[in-house]
Amino acid sequence: MSAAVERHLDKAFAALDDVSVRELEATAAVLMRRKDCLGDFYSVFSGVAAARLGGWLARFHLGQAVSSRQAEDLVEWIAEAPAPFWAHVRDALAERHP
Repeated sequence: MSAAVERHLDKAFAALDDVSVRELEATAAVLMRRKDCLGDFYSVFSGVAAARLGGWLARFHLGQAVSSRQAEDLVEWIAEAPAPFWAHVRDALAERHP
């Protein structure tokens, strides 16, 4: 992944700094039930929650989601999402898939 994409992923994770583990786990649970391209993001949110307890997989899962073949569909799904996390994911997608 390019350095520009990596910077956007860093910002996406920073946007989750003030989100509680409980909220991250709840978001992961909701996303896990989805059957669209957003469903793949459940592992990012559960990974961030786990990372606060010593895990590291969230970064890997976010990079995979941004690099996936479904990234073009993802842009449409998160186009209007107001949370800062999604804004940074949109920026990473724009860098990765110009």
